[in-house]
Amino acid sequence: MGKYCVNCGNKLHRGSSFCTNCGTAVLSDPEPASAPPVSQVQHVEEYQSVEEYQSVEQYQPVDEFPLVQEHRYDDQEANMPGDIGTESRQNKSKKSGSKISIVLALLFFFQSVIVLLFGWPGYFFGVEKDVKFHESEIVDGIYQSQGITVDFQNNPDIRSFGIAKTEKANEEEGTVSDTYEFEFETVPQESITMSIPAPKDFTLGADEMLYLDVGVSVTGDAGEVFMVYDFIKAEVSNEMLTTEFVPAHYSNPVNTVYTSGIPIDKRTHADKFRFQAAYTVKTGKDSTGGHFKLIFDNVRTKTSVSDEQVSELLSRMEQVYNQMDSLGFDMSARTSWPMEIYTKKFAKDEKTNIEMSGQYVMKPWGINYSHININRNLFENYWPDGIISVFGHEFTHFVYNCKVPLGKQLKWLNEGMATYFEDYFGGTPEYSGRFPEIFEGIYPASDSGRAGYARPSVINYWVENNDSIAGGDSLTPKSKMSGLIELLSSGGLVKVDRWHEWITACLKDPSKYAVDFYTKVVLCDESVWGDKGGLLPYRMYQVIASPKEELGTWDKIKSLFGKDTEMNTDAELNRKFAEMKLSADEVASEEGQDFSVKVPGYGARIVALSMTEREQKGLKEDDTLSISAGGGETLVLLKIRSKKVETQQGANLFLPEFSKTLKDKYCYLVLLVNITNKAKDISFTVACGEGLPLDEIIGTYDINYDTASPVKITYYVAKDGNSLVFSSSDAFIDIDGIKRPATLSYDPLKGRAYGKNTYPWENAGKVHEVTVHYKLYFTRENGTITMTGVGSQYINGDPAGSWSYDEKKID
Repeated sequence: MGKYCVNCGNKLHRGSSFCTNCGTAVLSDPEPASAPPVSQVQHVEEYQSVEEYQSVEQYQPVDEFPLVQEHRYDDQEANMPGDIGTESRQNKSKKSGSKISIVLALLFFFQSVIVLLFGWPGYFFGVEKDVKFHESEIVDGIYQSQGITVDFQNNPDIRSFGIAKTEKANEEEGTVSDTYEFEFETVPQESITMSIPAPKDFTLGADEMLYLDVGVSVTGDAGEVFMVYDFIKAEVSNEMLTTEFVPAHYSNPVNTVYTSGIPIDKRTHADKFRFQAAYTVKTGKDSTGGHFKLIFDNVRTKTSVSDEQVSELLSRMEQVYNQMDSLGFDMSARTSWPMEIYTKKFAKDEKTNIEMSGQYVMKPWGINYSHININRNLFENYWPDGIISVFGHEFTHFVYNCKVPLGKQLKWLNEGMATYFEDYFGGTPEYSGRFPEIFEGIYPASDSGRAGYARPSVINYWVENNDSIAGGDSLTPKSKMSGLIELLSSGGLVKVDRWHEWITACLKDPSKYAVDFYTKVVLCDESVWGDKGGLLPYRMYQVIASPKEELGTWDKIKSLFGKDTEMNTDAELNRKFAEMKLSADEVASEEGQDFSVKVPGYGARIVALSMTEREQKGLKEDDTLSISAGGGETLVLLKIRSKKVETQQGANLFLPEFSKTLKDKYCYLVLLVNITNKAKDISFTVACGEGLPLDEIIGTYDINYDTASPVKITYYVAKDGNSLVFSSSDAFIDIDGIKRPATLSYDPLKGRAYGKNTYPWENAGKVHEVTVHYKLYFTRENGTITMTGVGSQYINGDPAGSWSYDEKKID
């Protein structure tokens, strides 16, 4: 038996001291790839920490490319070019005799939801690279050269095309033919038949199946190049490997591939149509429940995954199906089972270092033909939790597809749910690289799959608050989690903001829970996925406030947030997370020190408070700093010492003995949350002194000194939102016979209320305009609150007297 690398599974030459593929040293008695060493298993188990996420290439979700066309679930109503449906495919197969007529519209490459996750280094036949094509002429409708025959007789207008042999047959990778790449200027509109001589003495075993693996190169939003592929069943006829298909079905993705709502051509080679093809032999095993068939490339993967492991995976896949069913998800749209789960190595894009780990592929002729593809590396270095995580993600897309056609879904909600379920079923999500994105808003600014990958935290928050797992689903009369699917059911022909209105109607308005949600995000609470990659508060403070020379490079920042974080400049870091450098002179001034940040709708920003040792000397150790929201917004203050965190919440916050706590190694973060659906500036002021919150001065005030006057005047302080409402027992009565209270602005840091009150007043048969200007000050001494100040009256703009206040709060 041959020896294989314990790291990558590459076959080792006799006497090798290292692997020629990955460079791993060869052990004295190397184990086969099917039995990973203990060190590998331990490495996977250590996967949870932020640091480990950086040392291992994990799978990461990237954009989905959904349809704008509705997919029919009824197989016989599949509306494909040439009216090709289930029956026509069967009839054509009979006419072809020994040939299998598989009219696979490779347009599914672009008429499909391709759910991509990044991950491990890999191989795919025809890694994207420069290809030198041989211009080939077609004679009497037939091309025959380089060991390949292509029948174009149904396409008389096709005179020539480009062809190149890009890879040799490689049984180690499961290919039994060379890999060819085709290039067309004019795309064949009718079926072609591709035949390649079978290997010498080639036969298929009882459990083996012959396929043509076909792939089209696509470019993603990040510039990554990846292959979208499918597997067409083939047959051996007259010692030839033979398949029939229609290239035109997958040649034109224009107006079917969407990114952020903009129709674009995502095909890597837009000027000419290109695809790759190679024959492979595969084996498969059905689950006992009958819902899934796990299919492997025959040689290498078959020898690296045991029958017991395959049975374990299929059993867990059936558990996913059963759990989805028990949670209330309706999967009856699919009437033909099993669903195929293919394994295939994916090519890593060398420029972006991006590689996908899974795809859900929806074919044009109905949901019964959808299937899932999973990166083969997860099987060769057997990682069942990783496999089931990817499977759970992709299967969630299928569940959505059962409810709503692909082109009518809310993409971010689709991906958010899929990412949530990859953790629910497999327990190995990658979230750290997406953590900063959630601060852009509970609802993303625009609908995209990329936005959804950052929001499983929102999904988890909804699930916990609606008790969906336990069974009490407030969204619909149905049981358990079916309500989350109902969020998609209002139809997809409306604007994204209408989707958000629908979600708000089903759930609560985000303004009701945004502060609680983001507080938990910053605290890395497990209810909002913070335990799956979010930065603990003290680490967040380090990232924001560390001097550049200590922080090091931008790579260091990304190592903290995750290697796939979308922040890539210092300016972007500062936009999401800001630092307020406190000045002793400014915070001690009458106005205090102001700070303002623009916060997205239903989003949040984090501000780190810092103060140099030199500035700290300008404060007394027992000085209290107060933080007051400029617009009365609810602020959240985090007082942090290592992993210990204390929180305050409100429009007015207090930092007792601020300078002393800094010397004791405490640090502070201020969380600003926008509870409106539009971006706005949120400001706050930091000043010395405790100030007086508005809630504490509300009450009744009476004269603060002895007087012989028989007239007693009582004053009343109330509030209206963030404003102070001031009235008295002897207030003027206006022309309508109503006492008009004054609504004043209130600054809690200074304990100051100011403003004016204007109303009409009738006297001696004439109507006059009365205006009173107020300047009131509230102080606290020995537990008693006192109001002082001045009121100045004007009648028709002319001074009409003034008076002073010196009142104490009596209740």
